[in-house]
Amino acid sequence: MDTDRLVVSDSPKREQWLDSLKGFAILLVIFGHVLSGYWDAWTFPEAYSSIFWIRSWIYSFHMPLFFMVSGYTFTLAYYRGGVLQKKRYFRQLFSLFWLYTVFALLQWGIKQLVPDLVNQAYDTSDLLRMYLEPLGNFWYLYVLFVFYLAAAVLHLPRLSEVFVLVLGGISVIVLYMELDETNLTLYRILYHFFYFAAGIALCRNKQWLRSGKLYGVTTMFLASCTLFYTVAWVRYWDANWWVLIAFFSSFAFLWDFWNWRWLGRSPLFRLMGKYCLELYLLHTFFTGGLRTVLPLIGITTPWLSIWANFLISTGLSLGIAILAAHFRPLGFLFRPLQAQK
Repeated sequence: MDTDRLVVSDSPKREQWLDSLKGFAILLVIFGHVLSGYWDAWTFPEAYSSIFWIRSWIYSFHMPLFFMVSGYTFTLAYYRGGVLQKKRYFRQLFSLFWLYTVFALLQWGIKQLVPDLVNQAYDTSDLLRMYLEPLGNFWYLYVLFVFYLAAAVLHLPRLSEVFVLVLGGISVIVLYMELDETNLTLYRILYHFFYFAAGIALCRNKQWLRSGKLYGVTTMFLASCTLFYTVAWVRYWDANWWVLIAFFSSFAFLWDFWNWRWLGRSPLFRLMGKYCLELYLLHTFFTGGLRTVLPLIGITTPWLSIWANFLISTGLSLGIAILAAHFRPLGFLFRPLQAQK
């Protein structure tokens, strides 16, 4: 293998297009969670159809996109010349463990205080199993911790791209087996590892992100899928199609933000990307409560409530994130080892 592909710049400068892409992705996550909250609570039955279609589109690729970006940034941040930067790597492992533990416990505690205001209540057994079955939306941190361990043990950034194809096959098998019905944690790990590895492969082969031909094939495939679904020729995709749709959708967004300057340098997306971690950790503490508060102040129209929930949840989370960046005790909560970098 050509190890020169693993060499990345030692400059600490942030890559603007990655920040923008992460900002776009976290907005999708927040909006998807807002929609899921109304969906699960059956708050607006009259808007069932529109919520379903938009939510389905977001959920078809948004977490694969996040894991692909995570694989890309893992290689960029923790490998130099094909060598794992152990000090930085172990700091990040500790941060992932810390964040999952602190915010999962915080979420569990809040749900004990207001069980009637949440869609999914927790009990003591959930707390005892939190390191085997991750709590709530913080499963991403749990799975990412596993991927970081696996990537270092397997030296994933050094392996052939054939290994990525093997993982893609495993993702298809996992979907066919419907492990999400029997073991959600195992399903999440086995299914998403493919996208994490694909992100690593993209970081090593950046020419793929410059290829107009690859992008053309990608957009034609996604357009064909949209057409087939829209005209009712296809309603239930097989597992292999779901994996391809998630992969090509994620690749298309990486290509877009890499090549289109107006996206890669968007001030709004860059701001959201800069505080992506904090937005991810905080927004769920607001979305559930706002479903109860908004009707009390007269907001009862389905999509007005949904957009108000999304904007307020995002705004409050961003405000706390900016405050944490300037207030060390609060910043410690999100980045306990920041001062040692």
